[in-house]
Amino acid sequence: MTVQEVIQALRDTKSAHMLTEGATDEELHDCEEVTGLAIPGEYRTFLRFTNGALLYETEDILGTRSFWSDAETIPEVVGRLRQAGEGPLPLDLLPFYSRPGGRYTCLVLSQRHSEDTAAVVEWTEQDGIVGPAFDSFGQWFKTVLYDEYHSRYVR
Repeated sequence: MTVQEVIQALRDTKSAHMLTEGATDEELHDCEEVTGLAIPGEYRTFLRFTNGALLYETEDILGTRSFWSDAETIPEVVGRLRQAGEGPLPLDLLPFYSRPGGRYTCLVLSQRHSEDTAAVVEWTEQDGIVGPAFDSFGQWFKTVLYDEYHSRYVR
């Protein structure tokens, strides 16, 4: 899936999501400055559409700002995980999806296929990279979220 197809899928099922106002160029720039990580074009486009989200009623996608009281931001997660005693976040990982138990799905900035896309892996605070690997945010979204949830919400 392309990021444009991801966005259209979310629009098609908007009642199943808590979407926020998209990120501004200033917010994206500030996030990159604070984290020291360049956001790939594909995820940047997604953040311009919704700057963090609760997708399919349960799946927490990180943004540059908090969209509800318990939601962490990309800068908060990166800062916390880089200060962690064991298993610090590698400098080339940009977490964008948070799961219980210290599990994060991350863009691998050292494995960019272009300015727009980067590989995606799962990382845990305890075990480091545990997989699986995907070629892009769009492929991850289709495999992990869309194929699992989308048909439940399309009417």
